[in-house]
Amino acid sequence: MALRFRKTIKIAPGIRLNIGKKSISTSFGVKGARHTVSSTGNKTNSVSIPNTGISWRKTTSTSGKKQRKELSPSKETTLPKKRIFPFLGIILIILVVIIVLVL
Repeated sequence: MALRFRKTIKIAPGIRLNIGKKSISTSFGVKGARHTVSSTGNKTNSVSIPNTGISWRKTTSTSGKKQRKELSPSKETTLPKKRIFPFLGIILIILVVIIVLVL
């Protein structure tokens, strides 16, 4: 049995900071519609009808599939593209938390 850790902090109405064992994410939205951006590169859109159990969720990964595709052998040898600002999302989240705590 694996140990899990998750903590959700409400930053402002409609904005949540989610802290997990392996990543940090920020969720924007209201009850029934939400957009989540993770430090691992995943983006998730979710829509639900509250109190019914009916929901739809779509997750796109910007780090996993594209990097594997770039590393596949081809006629020309190319290096995988490097992310210019890999921690920009985390820095933005920290700044938002500091601003909210100061106000």
